[in-house]
Amino acid sequence: MRQELVNEMLKKKTVPPDFTQDIDDIKFKLQKMDDTVDGGIVSRNIRETRNTYCVNYQESMTSVNPLYVYFYLIPEMSKLIYAKVNINIVTGTPNIAFYVSEDNGETYSTVFGPYSTSQSLIDITSKLTSNGDKLIKIETDANTTIDFQIIIHLDIIL
Repeated sequence: MRQELVNEMLKKKTVPPDFTQDIDDIKFKLQKMDDTVDGGIVSRNIRETRNTYCVNYQESMTSVNPLYVYFYLIPEMSKLIYAKVNINIVTGTPNIAFYVSEDNGETYSTVFGPYSTSQSLIDITSKLTSNGDKLIKIETDANTTIDFQIIIHLDIIL
C-alpha cells in the first residue's frame, strides 16, 4: 500500500508533508554513502587543511638601516611544509643578506647570502621550529629598493 502511494506521488510530483522528513533523511543517507564511497571531502571528515600564504614587502634600503620584516606562524599550525623567500632587486646593484629570528631579534640564524641578483625560493624552513612571531633582518651594502616575499605553506588543525 505504501509503495503504491509513493509511486502515485512520484507520478503526480507531489509529496505530502509527513513524507518530507523521510525524504530529507533518505537524501542525507544517500549523500553520506556517496561521500564514503567516493572519498568526498566534507566537513565531518576533515581534520586539517593545507594552506599557503604570502608576506609581501617592498622598501627602499640603505647600508646603515637594515630592513625588518615581521611575520607570524599561527598556533593552529600542525606542520610547516615549507617557508621560502623571494628577493627581487628593483633598483641599484647591492649585495643583499638576511637572517631569520624566532625570538623577536634576540638571536638570528646564520646568514643567507649575500645575493647580488634577484633570488627565488630560498628555503628557510629549517630556521623555523615553532609557531608565533618571527622576524627577518635584511641588510644591504648599497642604496637599493627590493621586493621581499615570504611564502609559507603549512597544515592547519581544524
